[in-house]
Amino acid sequence: MQFQYQAMTSGGAIMTDVVEAASQHEAADELRRKGLMVMRLEAAEGDTSRRVSLGSRRGRVHAGDLLLFARQMKMLLEAGAAVVPALLAIEQQAAKPALRALIRSIREDVEGGGTLAEALEKHPRVFKSVFISTIAAGEASATLPQAFDRLSMLTNAQMQVRRAVVSAVTYPALLTMLCVGVVSLMIGFVVPRFKQLFANLNSPLPMTTKIMFNLADFVRDSWPLLLIGAAAK
Repeated sequence: MQFQYQAMTSGGAIMTDVVEAASQHEAADELRRKGLMVMRLEAAEGDTSRRVSLGSRRGRVHAGDLLLFARQMKMLLEAGAAVVPALLAIEQQAAKPALRALIRSIREDVEGGGTLAEALEKHPRVFKSVFISTIAAGEASATLPQAFDRLSMLTNAQMQVRRAVVSAVTYPALLTMLCVGVVSLMIGFVVPRFKQLFANLNSPLPMTTKIMFNLADFVRDSWPLLLIGAAAK
């Protein structure tokens, strides 16, 4: 099968040519291996084969996907591509089925006459109000590349903050789990062995040792109640 394509080279030049492959997906892979950013890829005229679906709609789109989307749109628009060809290029380059399906939906809405902001607004779980309003302002002022540049920086900053928060929460949680594990080991194994050792010696125990043994017995016998009480708080 032959596929006609329009692609952008690493130097920013737009080229149109024909590639031969068994399927549209293989054609896109072949062009990517050549270092080309595919902007349009379809069966060549005279080829009656239907376009091949590039993926399912399952999965989720994450912040990293939005960051990549914003950076690619900025690059393509700055290179002179229109919105629809740029969306098509990113759609065909996307390796993640969920992202590919999302961009396809956006592209079809824009091709149907809607604005890019209106197309994004139909996916509120993915695109927040700040993202949509920034794109709307970029469309109104003909500064879409700059709008996507600002969004890429904003998304990157949000990802860094999220990573910092996760790290700040994870470390104390791991430390707490480690402490609980050590205390559990002491109460469950170490203290009972020392208690048996002192019992075999038949010698009077210091008050601090008695308190430690009694406390260990209490925690070992009442840990379900202690756990419920901690969860209730």
